[in-house]
Amino acid sequence: IFDKIRESVVHPNKLFKKLQAVETDFTSEEFVKEPYKKDLLNETQIVFHVMGSVRFDMDFQSIMDTNVTSAERLYTFLRRAPDLQVIIHVSTFYSNCDRLHFEECVYDDIRYGGWENIRRILEPLNESEKAKLRPTFISPLPNNYMFSKRCAEVMIQKRYSDLPIGIFRPPVVTPSYQEPVPGWVDRIQGLTGLCIPILKHQLVRYYGEPTTRPPVTPVDYCIAALITAACDVKEQLEQRVATLPVYNFYFDKHLITFQQFFGLVGANLPTATGRMLSTVRTRLTRWRVLSMITFWWMYFLAYIADLLLAIAGKPKWAVAGLKALADQSEFFRCHTWTARNDNVKRMRQLLSKADEALLEFDVDRIELKDYYKYFTAGLSFPVKKIVLLVREKRGVSVPERLREMISDPIFDKIRESVVHPNKLFEKLQAVETDFTSEEFVKEPYKTDLLNETQIVFHVMASVRFDLRFQSIMETNVTSPERLYTLLRQAPDLQAIVHVSTLYSNCDRSHIEECVYDDIRYGGWENIRQILEPLTESETAKLVPMIVGPLPNNYVFSKKCAEVMIQKRFSDLPIGIFRPPVVTPSYQEPFPGWVDCIQGVTGVCIPILKQKLLWYYGDPSSSPALTPVDYCIAAMITAACDVRERQEEKRVKEQQERRVESPPVYNFYFDKNIISWQQFIALVGAGLPTATGRMLWLNRFICSNVSAVEGTKKLIDVTEYFRCNTWTARNDNVKRMRESLSKADEVLLKFDVDRIDLVECYQRFTVGLMALLERKKLRRFQKKKLEC
Repeated sequence: IFDKIRESVVHPNKLFKKLQAVETDFTSEEFVKEPYKKDLLNETQIVFHVMGSVRFDMDFQSIMDTNVTSAERLYTFLRRAPDLQVIIHVSTFYSNCDRLHFEECVYDDIRYGGWENIRRILEPLNESEKAKLRPTFISPLPNNYMFSKRCAEVMIQKRYSDLPIGIFRPPVVTPSYQEPVPGWVDRIQGLTGLCIPILKHQLVRYYGEPTTRPPVTPVDYCIAALITAACDVKEQLEQRVATLPVYNFYFDKHLITFQQFFGLVGANLPTATGRMLSTVRTRLTRWRVLSMITFWWMYFLAYIADLLLAIAGKPKWAVAGLKALADQSEFFRCHTWTARNDNVKRMRQLLSKADEALLEFDVDRIELKDYYKYFTAGLSFPVKKIVLLVREKRGVSVPERLREMISDPIFDKIRESVVHPNKLFEKLQAVETDFTSEEFVKEPYKTDLLNETQIVFHVMASVRFDLRFQSIMETNVTSPERLYTLLRQAPDLQAIVHVSTLYSNCDRSHIEECVYDDIRYGGWENIRQILEPLTESETAKLVPMIVGPLPNNYVFSKKCAEVMIQKRFSDLPIGIFRPPVVTPSYQEPFPGWVDCIQGVTGVCIPILKQKLLWYYGDPSSSPALTPVDYCIAAMITAACDVRERQEEKRVKEQQERRVESPPVYNFYFDKNIISWQQFIALVGAGLPTATGRMLWLNRFICSNVSAVEGTKKLIDVTEYFRCNTWTARNDNVKRMRESLSKADEVLLKFDVDRIDLVECYQRFTVGLMALLERKKLRRFQKKKLEC
C-alpha cells in the first residue's frame, strides 16, 4: 500500500522515518511507558483514535475494554499534552442504531445508569453472570460493538468535552475508490466478507430486507473525511463552538439497497457468465428459513469437500466463517437509517481546492459504476509529527507493527510521488499504549505527548458487535475517557475529534447533530457501578436491558462515549464525528482500497465469489455508505472546525461562564442514498466478467464450512442495520464543506453527494477481489514455509 510513496518520492525512507510506533498496553493505566510517555505528551498535537475491536461477537468485557476503557485512558492521558490541537475519536455510524435517524450529537441514553454504572454492576460478577446480563444491558443495540461505541461517545461527551475532540462516525466502510489504488482492501469482514460468495460464484441467500439501503463509504473517502474532521475540530475550537462535534459521515445521494449493492459487485466480475449469474446467486430474502436452507446446503457440501480435501492433504474450504459473518451483520441488513450530517457538510465546504484534491470524501460525488468496479477488484502535510498510539498485537511489537504498516502497498503512492518518502514516514511515530491502564502511556512518551499534542483523532474502538459488553465499553468508552483526561494536561491542545458512529443513536429514526444524553438506568457511570459487583451471567442478563433499545454493545458504547464526552470533556476542544457505514476508498490512496472484510464489505464476499445467498433484511432500507477516504477527509476537516469552534467557545464561556456541549458531526449525505438492493446490484456490476455480473451461480455452492459460519455470523450481527433506515441532520458537516477553500477541497474530499456511485462500486468490487487474492497468496506463501 506504500509502494506509491516509494515510487514517487526520491527518498521514501525519510518519509517513513516520520512514522514512529510506540508500544502500548491499554489494559494498563500506564499504557505508554517511559521514555515514550513524556515525548508523546510533549509532541502530540493531533490524535486519531482508531483503535478498536470491531468483532461483533467479541466478549462484552473485552470489547468494552478496547473500545471504551482504552479510549478513556488515552484521552485522560492527552489532557496533559500541552500542544494538543485535536483528537478524532472514530466511532461508528451505527453507535445509535436503535434510532432510525441520527443527529450529529451524542445520545446519552444508555440504560441502567450508563456505562459507568453498568461497569460497576458487572465488575463483581463472574463471566457467566455477565454473559446473562449483557443482552439486557446492550439492548436495543444489536451487539456489543455498537454498545461499546455508543458508550465511548457518551464517555467522551461527559468526561472529555473540554478537550479539542470530535467524534467521527463512519458508516459501512468498503474498498477504496481511488487511494492508495482503486479497490484497495486488505481484509475480509463485514459487507466485504458477504461479497466473497459473489467472487467465488457461489449460491447464497442472506436473511434481510432487500430494500434496506446501507450507508456505504469507500475507505479512502472515510479517511479523508477523518482528517478533515480533525481540521474542523481545531477550527471549531478557535471559533469557540461549545458543542462536542460529532461527524455523521453519511451521504444519501448514492444510497442503494443491499440487493443493488450485490448486483453492482457481481456486475464487475471478470467473466460474462459470472456477471450474468451474479444477480441470482447472492441475494437478500425476507424468508429466514430460505437463508437457513441455503447455509445448511452449503454446510453439507462443505463437509463433503472438507473430507475429500483432508484425504488429499489439501486445505479445507471455508463456510463457517461466511455463516458467522452473515449472522453478525443480519441486524444491519434489516434496517435503514438516516442521519444528520451538518458537520460533515460544513467540513466539505471548509476545504480549499488543493485540500479537496488530497482529502476527497464527498461520497455523493462518487461514480457508483466506477467505484464498484474497483470494489470487486480491490498526503503529505506540513506536520511535525504524527503519533500513533499502538497496542502490541498477537505478539508483534509496536515497532514491527509500524514497519509492517509502512511497507504496505497503501503507501506506494507516497513512495512513487515523493522524492524522499522516508522523510515523510519519519514523521510517523508509534507509541506503545495500554488503555486498560490509567497510565496507558509511559514516560518519556507521556510528557512528550502532552507537550507536543495539538490535534487528536480518537479513532480507536472495538467495532465487533458481539464483543463482550465489558470489553467493548472499556475500549470505546473508558479508553477515550482516559485519553481525554490525559489530554487536559496538554498545554497546546487545539482540537480533538472523537470518532463515534452515525448509529450511536440508532434507536431513533432521525439523528440530530447533538449528544443524546438519554442512556437509561442512570447513565453509563451508574450502569458501571451496578454491574461492577455482578457475575458474568448476571451481567449478561442485564446487558440487553441496559443496551436496549440499541441493537448491540458497540452502538451502545459509542453512545456512552458521546455522553461521556459531553458531560466530562465539554471544556476541551473536542468534537464528535459520526461516520456512517464506511466502504472501500473512492480515490485515496487508490480507488477501491480496503484491507478488511467486515460489515458491508463482508456481506459482499458472496457476490464476488458468485454464490447464491439471500440476506434477511428490508431491501428498501437505505444505508448511509461513505467511502473511507471521504470519511477521513471529513474527519480532518472536522478537526479544523473543532479548533475554530473552540476559539469562539472560549470567548463565549468567558462571557456567559458556562461550558457548552461539544460539536457533533453527522457525516451523512442524502443525495446518493441507495437501498441495500441497489448496493448489492452495484457491487455485482463491478464484477470483471459479463457472466459473473449477470448470474452468481457456480458448480460449487460453497467453499468452506468455516467461511459460511463467518459470513452467517456477520449477517446476523448486521441484520438490524439491513432492516432499518435512518436520517440524520448534518448542519455541521455542511458547514465544514462550505468552509473549505478551493485548495482544501481538492485535498479533503468528503462530499459524498458528489460521488459517482457506479464508478465508486466498480472500485469497491475490484478492491475487494484484490484483497481476496492477497489473502490467497498469503495462505499459499505460509503453506510453502510450513513445507
